[in-house]
Formats: sequence, structure tokens, C-alpha cells
Amino acid sequence: MLRKDLLTILGGGSTDSSVLRGCGVTALEQREQAIVATLEDGRQLRAELVIGADGVYSTTRAAMLSGDHQKASLIGKASWRFMIPNPGVECWTVFASAEAVFLLMPLNQSETYAWAMPKQSGNGREPAALEVAFAKFPAVVREAIRSALADPSRMHHSPLFDIRLSQWATGRIVLAGDAAHAMAPVWAQGAALGLEDALVLAEELSNISDWNTAIKRYEARRQPRAAHVQAATDRMSRAASLPEWFRTLAMPFIGPRSYASTYDPLKVWP
Repeated sequence: MLRKDLLTILGGGSTDSSVLRGCGVTALEQREQAIVATLEDGRQLRAELVIGADGVYSTTRAAMLSGDHQKASLIGKASWRFMIPNPGVECWTVFASAEAVFLLMPLNQSETYAWAMPKQSGNGREPAALEVAFAKFPAVVREAIRSALADPSRMHHSPLFDIRLSQWATGRIVLAGDAAHAMAPVWAQGAALGLEDALVLAEELSNISDWNTAIKRYEARRQPRAAHVQAATDRMSRAASLPEWFRTLAMPFIGPRSYASTYDPLKVWP
């Protein structure tokens, strides 16, 4: 699913009065009967519950946890994500060396999502540096990068973070998506996990009048799912760091097995 399509769906299901735009939250204060959110323009809003789906730089997580416990761990200084015409891949496809990793994930027969991460970023914000970083990769990778560089404005640059929390809720605050469980996009499951979080949380809140119980059920259902994908990410990251000669011999056997062990459990609704 393209982000623009998701935003269109969400926008079509809400009214203008139900969404406040351009007013980030600067502080959250938990009180006995409510939680008070202070907005960038100084306004304060009271709520029974706050759901923080505000990503790796989460203000909500910082309000919920103190000190280093709420910080994200940097795992890569630079990575690039972009859409390209499908170069002929039919499934999740990854190319890895000691210097870089390149992932292709087809959306359909015409479009493919790509993720590129050079291990040595150098001037990591310059898209053209990708041609140098992946110069020794197979032709399909080089052609994908050339296709993306035809319009660099459509390429998204970001560092990579890892977030692993023992709890996703405290009092009247609960986290969802990357705010709770960010990981490297090796298996392209970050957005999928976030959408699942939203659906499961909505389901629990709609079925149980006591939101404390609903939140506990949400954590119990979702934490094992996120931990499964994070563990699979760790395994693939370790495989990518193996000597090239060993990867060449082992990946035809390890790859399909890793693919199945990662995705098969995700086909069952949590």
C-alpha cells in the first residue's frame, strides 16, 4: 500500500472537525481523572486516553518513560527508501554485502518498493552516492538506483532506529507503531505492524468498557508479534554480515527458510 493511498482512506473516513492539523504535542501531564496535552500553540486538551503513534522521535514515549529507557537506538546513519517501476522481481528480494544492503519488495506487477543502506554512509544525504556504494552489485540493483535518481525528490532519506520496550503503556498513555517497536526495514513490516496495532487497539477498546483492561489485552496480543519480526530482523542482519563466500553457499538454503519462518506466522491474525 502506498502512503498516499492510506492517507486518502483515512482522510475520507474523518471529518474536518475531528482532526487538528499542524499542532504538535509538546507535553503530556497525567492527572487522576484525565491526561492533559499541551500543543505547540499553547492550547491544552484533556482526554481520557492518549495513543502515541508518533514514530521513532515520539513525544509520547518521552512523556511515558524517563531517561535512557525512552531513547531510540541508532542502527544506521543513512538509508534510502523509494518506489521504482518493477524491475522483474516477484517476491521479497534482498542483496547484501559487507558494505551495503539493498531490498526490493514488489507492490504489484508495475511498482516496487526499494530500500538501500550503505554501511559507510559518507555524505549520506546525497542520493548520487548510492551509485558508488552499490557499483559492484548486480545489474538489477544498479538499474533500480538509476531509475530512482531520475527523480531524487521522490527518495526518502532517514537514519535507522531500533526501539524495544518492555511496556507499551503507562497510566493513560499507550504507544503504537514505530513509537513502540521500530526496527530496520529488512522484512518491510514496520507500516504493517503499525496498522495491525491500530486495528487491534480499536478492537479491544470497542469490546471492553474498562480501557485499562483493553490496553493490557492489546499489549498481550501485539508484543509477541513485534518481537517475532524483530527477532527475524536480527537473524537476517547477522546473515548479511557473514563472509561473502559463506553467504553465497548458504543463502539459497537459508533464504527461503527464513522467508517462510518470518512471514508464515504473520498470516494468522493476532
